[in-house]
Amino acid sequence: MKKNFRILSLFGVTTIMLVAMLSSISAFAAPSGAVTGTITVDKDWYSNDTNANSNDDVLIKVTDADANVTKASTALAASGAGDQRARNLAQYASINLVVDAAETPIVGTPKVCDKGDAIGACDGEVDSKTISVTVVDAAAGIVRLTNQDAAVGGAADIALFWNYSDVDYVKSTLKSTQEPNGNTIWLKETGKDTGIFTAIVDLTNDSTATDYGTLKTVYSNAASGDLAAGAQSATLSFDEALDHVDEAALLSVGGQGKAWCVRTAASTDHNCADGAANSYIAATMVMVTNTGVATDTPSFKITPTGALNANIDVNVPIDVVTGTSSTTAASNTVNDNGLKALNLNTVTASYKDSTPTSGAAVTLTDTASVETTGATFSNILPVTGTSTQSTQPTISGTVTDTGGSGIDVSTVMINIDADGNSAIAGGSEVDQAVVVTGADGDNTVTWTYTATLAVNLGHNFYVEATDMSGNLTYSDATPAATNENAAVGPNDTADWYQFTIDSTPATFSSAETGKYWDSSLSTPAEASDKNTSVVLIFNENIDGTTVQASDFLVDGVQPVTAFHTSSAKTKVYLELGTAIASDKKPVVKMGAAGAVSDEAGNTTNTGSVTASDKIAPSFTVTLDSTLTKKNVVVTVSADEPISGAPTITVGALKGGAGSSLPSTSTPLSSQVATSTSWTGKYTATANYEGTVGVTVAGNDMNGNSGTAGNNTMGAATLTANQCDKAHNDYSTDCKFTSTKNISFTSDTTMNDATFTSGNVSLSDTSPGANVTNSAPYVTATFDEAVTVTAATFDLKSATTPADVLASGSLASDGKKWIYKAEGLTVGSEYKINITYADAAGNEDKNIDALLTIKAISDTSIPLNPGSNLISIPVDPADTAINTVITSSAVSAVSTYDNGAWISATRSGDTLSGALTTIESGRAYWVTTTDFTPIKTAVVTQDAGDTPPTVAVEEGWNLLPVINITSTNASIGNTLTADTYFGSISWVTAYSYSPVTDVWSKITPNTFATVAVGTGYWVYADAAGTLVP
Repeated sequence: MKKNFRILSLFGVTTIMLVAMLSSISAFAAPSGAVTGTITVDKDWYSNDTNANSNDDVLIKVTDADANVTKASTALAASGAGDQRARNLAQYASINLVVDAAETPIVGTPKVCDKGDAIGACDGEVDSKTISVTVVDAAAGIVRLTNQDAAVGGAADIALFWNYSDVDYVKSTLKSTQEPNGNTIWLKETGKDTGIFTAIVDLTNDSTATDYGTLKTVYSNAASGDLAAGAQSATLSFDEALDHVDEAALLSVGGQGKAWCVRTAASTDHNCADGAANSYIAATMVMVTNTGVATDTPSFKITPTGALNANIDVNVPIDVVTGTSSTTAASNTVNDNGLKALNLNTVTASYKDSTPTSGAAVTLTDTASVETTGATFSNILPVTGTSTQSTQPTISGTVTDTGGSGIDVSTVMINIDADGNSAIAGGSEVDQAVVVTGADGDNTVTWTYTATLAVNLGHNFYVEATDMSGNLTYSDATPAATNENAAVGPNDTADWYQFTIDSTPATFSSAETGKYWDSSLSTPAEASDKNTSVVLIFNENIDGTTVQASDFLVDGVQPVTAFHTSSAKTKVYLELGTAIASDKKPVVKMGAAGAVSDEAGNTTNTGSVTASDKIAPSFTVTLDSTLTKKNVVVTVSADEPISGAPTITVGALKGGAGSSLPSTSTPLSSQVATSTSWTGKYTATANYEGTVGVTVAGNDMNGNSGTAGNNTMGAATLTANQCDKAHNDYSTDCKFTSTKNISFTSDTTMNDATFTSGNVSLSDTSPGANVTNSAPYVTATFDEAVTVTAATFDLKSATTPADVLASGSLASDGKKWIYKAEGLTVGSEYKINITYADAAGNEDKNIDALLTIKAISDTSIPLNPGSNLISIPVDPADTAINTVITSSAVSAVSTYDNGAWISATRSGDTLSGALTTIESGRAYWVTTTDFTPIKTAVVTQDAGDTPPTVAVEEGWNLLPVINITSTNASIGNTLTADTYFGSISWVTAYSYSPVTDVWSKITPNTFATVAVGTGYWVYADAAGTLVP
């Protein structure tokens, strides 16, 4: 190629080079050297409570100039005359071109190439000596093309390539004490090529630490298309508008049951491990887009391990907290850029700068604190509920922020009802500045406020303050009040402070008789109807320290005491030395030297008021009888005239649902006796027995209601049976429970007596009961106290039975009468007959019962052929051996006594020998050839008889089993051996069975038993006495 060279003047060349150099310097090129970035949060303290201060939003800012990432432009083809113009310029002549504004600002120096070269590179022929390019205005996208040589012919187009800067993103981490693992936060550059990146993160007061990684269904019930095994899906976009998904964490641990899963079921349960109810597939995932821009929803592709032919859900880990992430709080609303933080948590923002000024990557951090509890208020004066005479009172107090960010002193303000109309309106009554002693960030400051307020009116106020974290709080005058709620400030008037500017002395308002302060109550309170007390009531609160008895006169007499309490600030209780009549209306005056002050200090020294009658009438009730079977007259008298007649009511303490007995109170007709006395007559109800309560009620001429008596019962609902002492259902709740009861007993019926002889219940129907005792005690039992007025006892057939009244005995409680019969004949039938009456005069006549005297059954001791070891439990009626043992099969009988045997043997029809009697105190060996038992009549143990005992020698003893507790001796019944032999010191016992020819050993403490009718060999290690 022929080249042409042109010579320029030195001035011209220099000028052109200077212009080119200056133009290059003006370009917005990214810095060539690495710079260490910084990260900051915008405040030292935050709150997690959303309010007008928006102090729950954390602004994170990263400044890192070399974090910009340049982008390659598309080619700008200077078509037609453009490039011809550039090529055919005179040497060193220039033209300006403007690039696409969307691809600005220009970074670095653009390239000029043949148009046929690839975008982003000049890979064809380049005549850099022919056309040069400089940046005139990088931000505006203006470049200058300069012909460096003589005009060059030809029609070839040229292409311009350049790099430009866009809005970039950097990744940071924000964590708290509550969420120690933190959340990934993408920060957005504030503009193109600024190198400043920001995001706003919302703090939430969720107390459950759920660090980044909560599963959420982001792609639900959608068809991915039928995919073969290993085939990649088309691009799938999330259903959720999320700012960012941490793809590095997501893709590094993907797969079912890990950080994400794909399931073939249409259920958005945010789960990767809920069992066989759903079907999961193995797959891999790649992110397609994940820019961090709210409008650019992340997208992805999946590749299943096996074939997929179903709709799918995709669950990935995000942090599900509604918040904001952008340079402004009004845009980029997301639900994954929030952070949980609680009171006094530390919030830490971190940024990893991979290209610091020098060295390896460095992690940069900044911290702040979270405070959720606001300031508290104390020492506020005036004390709420008080009064002052000052028309310009100074209101003051203390504000404290313990352990927190301190007070923002400009926010300490008072809201006050200046005009005394109870309301705190706008304007000069709201958010009034106070004088604060202290500085921003102080944990304790004091404040004062002085203003001219309306006189003789009450004024309300409350105080507000905000700490440096942005927590707004209000004062609370009644934090411990009953039914206190959490609301304070302008919407809760109950918590406002209140005081009164008072320049007027207190005056007498009223007085009432009978009122006094009852300090004996668990919660002291005003009580009524004390005839030595009067209460004086003022029109405003009184200073109790100025009250004394000498300040007052009641009907010209100084009271004994004058009492004031903070629980009734307008009242003074005067205790009199003499009782006043119930209808008295005394005059209460201020004494000649008396003086009482109100709470503001205004003094009252005059006043007079006539007391109202507030003492209830007192009733006296008398009964002409406390026990009746017919009538009771109730007499009532009052201590003052009554309006009309009092109501006299009687109520039966018995009865209930389904009962025919009285269960409700019934008024009696009142008869006037005098102007202050009345009578009423009660007539007993048929078949009713029980306690009847009397109550009286009436009003005096001034409307005071008085009562006497009380019908309160121990239980709300009682049946007749529960109030019948003779019934199994009787309840002790069936009683009046007040000491003020006025009651009498109504008794109209008498229940029949019941008869017994010993433990045998007698009957008045033939043949009666069988009694084996010929001298029995016959007992009559009553359900109430009675007097027995007649009694006979004789054979049932006797026409004139014997009078036994004098021989009977009545128990001290009047409920039992006993008669001791003598010498009754076995086989005969006898009758007892009595007449008795109760205290009310109810009488039962000729109540009788029958008994038959029966012989005692013989005792039968079973025998077996051979030797039998037996005993007789009760002495036979006749102890002769041949009377007791009549069987000729018995050949021998023997017993062992004090080391010697005593025997009798069969000789003809009788047994003869040294053994002549059979008694209960011995055991016997009886030898027989058949099963004929020993049958014998026995005697009973009378009440006056001494129970039997058996002497026991040291060594072996042949002992019986004695049993006097049953008439038939209970043959075969068993007793515990330790109990039966408990009165002696025994070691071993043996019994013998003739059937098996076996000895059975018994030892102490083995729960062994002995049988009635059996004899035992017993070894005692000491002499003693067996007491059965």
